[in-house]
Amino acid sequence: MADDKTEPPVPVRTVAPDIPNSFARSGSAGLVTVNFVVDEKGNVVDPTVVKSSHPELEEPALTAVKKWRFKPAKRDGAAVSVHVTIPIKFDKQ
Repeated sequence: MADDKTEPPVPVRTVAPDIPNSFARSGSAGLVTVNFVVDEKGNVVDPTVVKSSHPELEEPALTAVKKWRFKPAKRDGAAVSVHVTIPIKFDKQ
């Protein structure tokens, strides 16, 4: 079925999330899974947290993802919007 080839979006700019001081001092690592739409222009739309290991990491993850830019997904050569789910890792400093 060559007529339903969708190329996934490709990140062209990613921004690392800010790590809250309270979390950085704890010395642990964290993970926030974020779901969003990459629109036809490559912008992030409607990011939401799917799950997270620490509630204080959710806002920094969403703030960072909103600044990301993508080369949009393409279907049959035309830009299309697609849903994306990605993990944002917070490593120990």
